[in-house]
Amino acid sequence: MSPPTHQPPMKSFKQFITSLDDDVDDDDAINKYQEYKLEFKKTQISEYFMQHKDEEWFVEWIPLELSEALIILHLQVPTEVSSRCV
Repeated sequence: MSPPTHQPPMKSFKQFITSLDDDVDDDDAINKYQEYKLEFKKTQISEYFMQHKDEEWFVEWIPLELSEALIILHLQVPTEVSSRCV
């Protein structure tokens, strides 16, 4: 089993915008925050998968081949959908 990794909690929008340049307009800040949230969620899912993929309960719950396919699909679909909505 992989050692657990602990990621800090997801930043609120207010926390996130403090890290942006002062000249960023509102729409750009919102788009950047949406990207940040998507990447944050992808990282969490990936870490969860890597931590538990070899554990008996996880393997029994979802066969490994399916779970790998699901995580790949889950990581790709939101990006593809969001790029079509812009």
